Amino acid sequence: MFRGLDWGVLKVSKKLAREFGAPERAKKHVVFMQALLNKGIISQGDFQSILDIGSSEGSFLLECKSVFKHIKTYGVEPGKNFRFLTQKLFTKVFSSVEEIPEKQTFDCITMWHVLEHVSDPNKTMKEVASRMSENSLFIFEVPDETRYNGIRPIHVDHTYHYSEETLKKFLQKAGLQFVESSHEPQFLMDNIYGIKIVARKS
Repeated sequence: MFRGLDWGVLKVSKKLAREFGAPERAKKHVVFMQALLNKGIISQGDFQSILDIGSSEGSFLLECKSVFKHIKTYGVEPGKNFRFLTQKLFTKVFSSVEEIPEKQTFDCITMWHVLEHVSDPNKTMKEVASRMSENSLFIFEVPDETRYNGIRPIHVDHTYHYSEETLKKFLQKAGLQFVESSHEPQFLMDNIYGIKIVARKS
């Protein structure tokens, strides 16, 4: 429905997926993760699997496969067209977090401009936390409402608007601990309004 409203299409072909792919944005996410590795926030030894929630046409996970050649790549993509197109590219693409086996955890879970679209962020954060081990990281990006300059960023598809302060409260409720944030444009998918957040289990 989101893609139908925004793009005017309901069926996604391989050609259309390529046209709407975001390899440059994916590179920014991976560069951020490399910076976390360099700072020791991500431990190389503990980084064997990644789950991208809202994996779409797979740009980010493909970039991960290219750069972090040793890791297993998993996605959650509720859109059946994108899921069908990418299910053979990665270790596994699930239709929802609930579909993931109960005891399966991931070393890193990512969400790139997804949280602002969900109807129950508390539930989503708790679902993420339930798929994290002690050493896992949760890395995500959303629009930062403290950077808004007028009504343009108040998008019809966005159910919630966040600041770093409110995100810290959501993380705490889910049993997650804020690690750091970034407004650095070289890391951001949305370098005008975005904020990247890193969290781990409390």
